[in-house]
Amino acid sequence: ELPVEERRPYRYVFFLKDPQRPGIEQEEKPYFQSAFNMLNNSQWLIGQRWFSDFQVTEAMRRENVANIEEFLGVSERDYLLSYLPLCHVAEKIFSLFLPMSVGAVVHFGESIETVREDLTQVSPTVFLGVPRIWEKMHAEVILKMQDSSWLKRTLFNYFQERGQSIARRRKAGQESWWDRLVWKVGDLLVYRPLQERLGLRNCWMPFSGAAPISPDLLWWFWGLGVRVSEGY
Repeated sequence: ELPVEERRPYRYVFFLKDPQRPGIEQEEKPYFQSAFNMLNNSQWLIGQRWFSDFQVTEAMRRENVANIEEFLGVSERDYLLSYLPLCHVAEKIFSLFLPMSVGAVVHFGESIETVREDLTQVSPTVFLGVPRIWEKMHAEVILKMQDSSWLKRTLFNYFQERGQSIARRRKAGQESWWDRLVWKVGDLLVYRPLQERLGLRNCWMPFSGAAPISPDLLWWFWGLGVRVSEGY
């Protein structure tokens, strides 16, 4: 979790580090400690870069999925939407390995072009979206608000800006009773209807991964009550 000053609402870090290199402690990421075992001692120099050779075994895969399950808290009560190719490593983790381990339900979308419609129909509790999906959602909402009535546009702009401010204060532990009251009113008038239209009302764990995403876009979604976390 990063400081509020760095402007990213929330970040999970999943990555590999070589425990043999100085200055790297295995205790930094106890939930993913088994990932350190994926590196072996085979290294070679190509040009000016060192490359490491490693092999992921089935036992390592099961151990890492069990650690992810414990860390994220996904259970058999959750349901997910699969829409990326299953050769995609993040999709394979979220749509195959994790559901097979915990017993979660996976809905397979028709195609990546129908993600928005599939989201509305499925309304998943856990959703992994690449940055392009979140960007398209953002653009769609902005365009529809521009064509809406003056009242809807005014309410959206007001509560979206207030929502971002409240989300930042909430993240910093500075939320007041007035913030909670404004949020409840905004949830009734703006946040809930928009979340239901996006298919994210039931989503308690929305993720962005596979590529960098703009911090401002993350905060924009947090301002609507969709707390997108960035994982890599």
